[in-house]
Amino acid sequence: MVDVANSGMTPEKKAIIPAVIPSPVKVFTSNIGRGRPPTLRWEGAEWDLIECERVLDTEAYFRRATRVKKNLFLKEGWGFTGANPERIQYIKRRLLQMEFATKVPFPVLLSQTVSSLIRLSNAFWIKVRKESASGGKIRLDQDGKKLNPVAGYFLAPAHSIRFKRDEFGRITEYAQEISGKEGITFKPEDVIHWYFDKREGFGIGTPTVVPVIDDIRALRRIEENLELLVYQHLFPLFHYQVGTPEAPAAMYSDGMSEIDVVKLNVATMPSDGCWVTPERHKITPLQASSSPVAVDKVIEHFKQRIFTGLGVSPIDMGEGGTASRSTAQTLSRNLIDDTKADQREFGALFYSYVIQELLLESTFPEENILDEENKVFLSFNEIDLESRISKDNHYVDMFLKNAVTHDELRKEIGKEPFTGKGWYSTGDGDFIRTNYGLIERDKIILQSIDEPGTSEAKAMTASSANAAKMKVIGPSASGGEGAIENKLRPANQHGNRPAPKLNKDTREQNRIPALDIIYKQLPFEEIFKDTSSRALTSDWPMR
Repeated sequence: MVDVANSGMTPEKKAIIPAVIPSPVKVFTSNIGRGRPPTLRWEGAEWDLIECERVLDTEAYFRRATRVKKNLFLKEGWGFTGANPERIQYIKRRLLQMEFATKVPFPVLLSQTVSSLIRLSNAFWIKVRKESASGGKIRLDQDGKKLNPVAGYFLAPAHSIRFKRDEFGRITEYAQEISGKEGITFKPEDVIHWYFDKREGFGIGTPTVVPVIDDIRALRRIEENLELLVYQHLFPLFHYQVGTPEAPAAMYSDGMSEIDVVKLNVATMPSDGCWVTPERHKITPLQASSSPVAVDKVIEHFKQRIFTGLGVSPIDMGEGGTASRSTAQTLSRNLIDDTKADQREFGALFYSYVIQELLLESTFPEENILDEENKVFLSFNEIDLESRISKDNHYVDMFLKNAVTHDELRKEIGKEPFTGKGWYSTGDGDFIRTNYGLIERDKIILQSIDEPGTSEAKAMTASSANAAKMKVIGPSASGGEGAIENKLRPANQHGNRPAPKLNKDTREQNRIPALDIIYKQLPFEEIFKDTSSRALTSDWPMR
């Protein structure tokens, strides 16, 4: 054994929560004052989130795309997973306490947060800390500041949040500003900022609709012009010619010309009327001399740009077209992959921002809070059903081949490991929880009840069976000493025997430790004792 104290090696330390390390990387911000010393000013989002909300109210494609993504994000449900059931139950209990305190069900809060993330790529939770309304304990943060436990989370409109950042991008203060109302400020430790697609140096994530806003506006202008085109050409335009070069339009004594009279007649003519004119009047319908623009192709082009920018396909938006089933699955695969990536990112943020703090507020020791078996994760169920079935079958096959434990199998298929007194083991290690340890071993033990326990007993049983078959029944018809009984008997589930074979070995040979585990539980203990004693009694009658 190596003497760590004298070997120059650093002795192993217990896992602790390290202090906060500020980022040394500077970011661009124009909100630092020019005074001496420089002061921080309130900084708004880099993107106009209010404009993104307006697009949601006026653009059907964007609204439909956000709803499709949200439904896909949450449609198969979610849950908490981890290797330690006590930690999982603690997280669930804390969130249930918050539901009672805030009157907001946690599934609803999670759904609203996901909706804000899909629309704006940003969402903000405001924490309320109150010891009397929380199941956590008062703790010290990584800077030594005293913090009350979290009693509830509230979702704030993302477009109303402002913040102050220093030159390294670290948030020093948050504020919520509503037009016509007094603003309110929050400390950084009391705000959770959820984000997608947050680029380096930016304060917030980039909304998905930002790159396609101009395409949406262009498509709307084309559709408005198309509406005018349809309106103009729905009723044909006619040219009414009055007079000829030889006999031009006449002037009447009242000052009106012949053209004015025709205008008045056209204006007052009923919609189902007709014209009767002399040879000096000619009516000609006007048509465009140039070929019309392929408007449908232009509209389709901009639609594809919008769908691509929003990360959806025509199939996802309900436009089947001529796509086959294979093509539809391929087109939807991109949306599924993007959604699963967002789920993983949100789960990672949830662990860092919510679960870690709730665990620190618990009575669990902080020394092992970073251990892998003590972590709790928010996980989303597989949204691709075909992939889920294939994955489950794969892990079940690995379990049947003793490659993984039963707990690992349950974890991989999104279930919590089994716990309780139902697990009985005659050995050590995880192998006892594999398919062999749980099923095959007991099956072999149960089958051994019908078989002799030793090789000598098996040989004796085989000899007895052969002797019974070779039993002499009297003189043979051919004059021999005797005849062998070889008449076929109808077979049943026990072969040609009227009853199953009994294990008549000695009591010591019949003692199998695993059978004690199986049969000596309370419901079967008396039956086991009675059956064992009767089976070892030679005068137990055969039936």
